[in-house]
Amino acid sequence: MIAAIAVLLVSHAQAQPEQASAATPDLYRDPETGFALRLSGGFQFLGKQESIALFGSKAKPGAVFLETGATFTVEELEAATRLGYQDEGVSLAPDGPASRLNLTLGVGIAFPVKGTLDNQPVRGILTGVRTHTGRCFLLLVATTPEAWDKLAATATQIANGVELFAPEAPPVDQRLAAYFAGKRLSYYFSRWSTSLSGATQGSFQSNEQIYLCAGGSFHYGEQTRASFDVPQAFGYSRSGDSSSGRWLVTGDGPNAQLTLHFHDGRLWRYRATNLGNETVYLNGSRYFRAAQTRCRSSPTHGGLP
Repeated sequence: MIAAIAVLLVSHAQAQPEQASAATPDLYRDPETGFALRLSGGFQFLGKQESIALFGSKAKPGAVFLETGATFTVEELEAATRLGYQDEGVSLAPDGPASRLNLTLGVGIAFPVKGTLDNQPVRGILTGVRTHTGRCFLLLVATTPEAWDKLAATATQIANGVELFAPEAPPVDQRLAAYFAGKRLSYYFSRWSTSLSGATQGSFQSNEQIYLCAGGSFHYGEQTRASFDVPQAFGYSRSGDSSSGRWLVTGDGPNAQLTLHFHDGRLWRYRATNLGNETVYLNGSRYFRAAQTRCRSSPTHGGLP
């Protein structure tokens, strides 16, 4: 999970469901990952941000969170049923015996937990699922300890409602694939600020590079720098290069969706607009499109995953 779960609950309260994710009010189905969840108690899909999907109900207290970017082994999943689960802002301890889910394409374990989310006390059911292909999912159905009795039965039903199926790869649009394949997408951001008194000055720079190889793989790198021209101030710099993953582009009318599948389990989706030009907008931010040689040795594009 992530630290800002409570914030997500607020930010997604008015979000609209994504078309491909919620076929009916009581069924969440993601064809791209091969994960389905049968809901009860009036819970419905509210929205998704990066790897977190959120579900809420007007009839039952609490919320349902689904994370698709986690990675763990079956042994780590079993250890969590004895030791609990900790992450940034999350501390959950086992609160009863674990049960295995009857899944044909993977392994699933659900167990009651109690602890804190963003320093707020909660009780719930935590479910970990690992497919035969290695993709992992974390499902948490939780509410406050005072309201748990009203959610407990529904939480058990939702935890047992996990279904796995073979992912359905969307058809490849060769025109879009040719537009992105073999290109580098670069995003630059720079800001310089001065206080009203003129005593404080600072700068912030960010540089992001996405190399889309013709064979369907990608390289991603970013650099961030910040400096402050004041006594006892500090400078900051960070760089990273996640050089393994697969990319996919699908059509959506005049626009497109560019998806980056990192090998560590992260899944990033961008809404691409202004196609056919040397600049393309990804989720509203302007990226410069140019030729690149970093992945020249990749095989020619024969269909993206």
